[in-house]
Amino acid sequence: MAKIFGPLLSHVAHGTIGGLMTFSLRKSGQQVRRQKKQKDVITEARETQRQVWRDAADAWNALTEEEKQEYNERAEPLKITGYNLFMSEYEGAPPVTKYLYVHTDTEKKLYKLSKEDLSVITSATGYGNVALAAAADANNVWLVGQLYNSLKKYLTSDLSYVGQSANYGNSLYVVEIDDTYAYVGGFVAQKLWKIQKSDLAKVAESAAYDFIIYSGASDATHIYTGTGSSQKVFKHQKSDLAKVAESAAYGGPVTAVAENGDHVFAGGQTIKKVFKYQKSDMSKVAESANLGGNIQAIVATDTHVFAAVATVNKIFKLLKSDLSTVSSSSAYSGAPYKMVQDADYLYVSEITAKKILKIQKSDLATVAESAAFKYYLEVIATEIDYG
Repeated sequence: MAKIFGPLLSHVAHGTIGGLMTFSLRKSGQQVRRQKKQKDVITEARETQRQVWRDAADAWNALTEEEKQEYNERAEPLKITGYNLFMSEYEGAPPVTKYLYVHTDTEKKLYKLSKEDLSVITSATGYGNVALAAAADANNVWLVGQLYNSLKKYLTSDLSYVGQSANYGNSLYVVEIDDTYAYVGGFVAQKLWKIQKSDLAKVAESAAYDFIIYSGASDATHIYTGTGSSQKVFKHQKSDLAKVAESAAYGGPVTAVAENGDHVFAGGQTIKKVFKYQKSDMSKVAESANLGGNIQAIVATDTHVFAAVATVNKIFKLLKSDLSTVSSSSAYSGAPYKMVQDADYLYVSEITAKKILKIQKSDLATVAESAAFKYYLEVIATEIDYG
């Protein structure tokens, strides 16, 4: 990426020229970057979703002008078009997710970024201390961390602070959300809490562990937590947080957990592998090779598992079926730390460069990167993870 003056013999330029160069205007000035060609990998799931979008577009075109105007009026306060609102509400369409939310060290600020070009849209005062985990839905961003030891709630629109839960008693490392509740866990209290999203009231808690809850993932009915000294993954019912199953010991602290379909995937320190567990009884059914460093983050899709790995400073793409390595990215300048996904891309915080990287899932090529932040990025969230 380069800073330029007088782009295309004009004051300002936006967009892509000839599929080769993309111009953008950021706070630091006018910039241009080479536009990398992106592969269109066709899968059955992706083609099915594209057909949903085609059907939705046909349905929009079939509306009368009066019906379209109603959508336009509803969309105006949301600062989107009526067409975008219609598409987001169309049955079968995935939620439209345009934004990333990141929290920085030292200055303790919360940022909202465009997923398209990773430019900063707005920022606000953040958690107030170290943020250790984040989640987001259409309306709110949720942060947990140190000192305040509570779940804090912010509006996605302008990142204004809404409120916080009761004090958990010490640092919180995990937050998972569904439509109605948030689930948090961490250090000292070593329990899971179930918190109502609407008023941040605690409605249930699990029995106490004897170890730190480091990581978590969830599906429609259960929470899966990775732990420290026990080095296990635990399965809890969402309804009452009762523990219903646990894995054998992983071999080191479990610092990353993801789920997809019938399986849970976990990774961590010491043995530096990704394990695959059967959800029903948490038995291990596959493991990867040693990836060369601590597993910082994991996301899973219907066909692949992606692992962010320290020391070697790479992203690994593994086959979901047997966790064999398909490919790995080039080494980054520092460790890939936190990672979220959407249908086509991974979004990764990189510690040394203090940037967010947008990485194509198909070939692990970096297709965009944010401007460098002043401080390293503690957490990252987007409105939904796509499988």
